[in-house]
Amino acid sequence: MAAIQAQAYADDSGKEPPVYVFAGFVSSSAAWALFSDEWQDALDNARPHRIPYIKMRDAYALKNHFLGFSESERDNLLRSLWMIIKEHAQYGVAVRIDARRYSAEFKGKIAQTLDSPYFVLNNEFVMSVIKAEREQGLSRTVDFIFDNQGSEERDVDVFWNYRKSMAPRWLRKRFGANPIWRSEQQFRPLQAADMLAWTARRIAVEGPSNIENMMESYLPELSMRIYTPYVDIERLGHGMVKLKTVKGQQYETARMRSDRRRGLTK
Repeated sequence: MAAIQAQAYADDSGKEPPVYVFAGFVSSSAAWALFSDEWQDALDNARPHRIPYIKMRDAYALKNHFLGFSESERDNLLRSLWMIIKEHAQYGVAVRIDARRYSAEFKGKIAQTLDSPYFVLNNEFVMSVIKAEREQGLSRTVDFIFDNQGSEERDVDVFWNYRKSMAPRWLRKRFGANPIWRSEQQFRPLQAADMLAWTARRIAVEGPSNIENMMESYLPELSMRIYTPYVDIERLGHGMVKLKTVKGQQYETARMRSDRRRGLTK
């Protein structure tokens, strides 16, 4: 098995309209180790008091762990965290999908296990990272680490195995092991992913047609490439078919249906 040379940490943001976002950062495992030490040091030395972990919605509402912080104290901490990300992450990816269009085109019309914005965004994020790796001339394998999601983890894992088995060799060799699911409270790179996902969603709500340019003005400290693909609803629709679920686990894409009819799958 090829050694894992890069790790992509990602999280989602937004469970309601107008937009769903899935975002995170990519770097080497060695870089993430250095990142984690510096990140923890910044949290431990936050003022007016230590922060156990970062959650952006709490930071901007000045609640929970951010009780007692002034806006300037919060902003100073966030600025230092963005600088740590800049130092150690190679690039970011922030995928988004229009919530209303998703509901109109897919909600209740496709297989139950596929009928989730999270599932769609997770898949688009993975493929966007692989595309970015290829665009940058990188041939390394990538391991994907996602924030814990409960029941949706199994659906992602099952589809991952199918996608990997059917992928062309150039694509298959870029996948690391199956996705890893961890808690953002314990894994610091997932906190960085939360920061990017929350910020990207806020920008998308305010100016959805100009998200990449607005990212630069929102995060001048970051100054790194953030890929911001928008899920193409029409293209996505061509790969979906309606199929009733069996015990909540059965699903089918157009490619899978074709293979089944030709006797290539059970």
